[in-house]
Amino acid sequence: MTTADRSRPAGGDRPLLGLRRRPGRLARAVFRLPLKAYQHDAGPAVGRTFLAFTHLGRRTGRPHQTVAMVLRHDEATGEAVICAAWGPQTDWYRNLQAHPATTVQLGGATFTPRQRFFLTTRPSTSPAGSAGSTRTG
Repeated sequence: MTTADRSRPAGGDRPLLGLRRRPGRLARAVFRLPLKAYQHDAGPAVGRTFLAFTHLGRRTGRPHQTVAMVLRHDEATGEAVICAAWGPQTDWYRNLQAHPATTVQLGGATFTPRQRFFLTTRPSTSPAGSAGSTRTG
């Protein structure tokens, strides 16, 4: 047994289902695939599973594009609920708290959202710890 083997307990410090505090390179590449679809005008092919939005950096003010999974979409009100899979410390979540999203793409529709935030009453260790919603009108 080498020194490196002794420094890590056998499986004791591994996160559940391999989830980390921050996404790795592979996860980021996979999660950005729907954004590429929106950028190439294939939003209707993505459907209402993913929502793409443009937001401003909280420090730089520069625009950034991000995609998030839609947990719930209400056709009648136009409200979509999304989640910050890695919690409220996620950069895009903190950017949205500082400046509202400028545009949202959901399916084939593009609109300027009204947004609100809600959190669970206790800190969550699940990947769906924080959520927010956007509305079309």
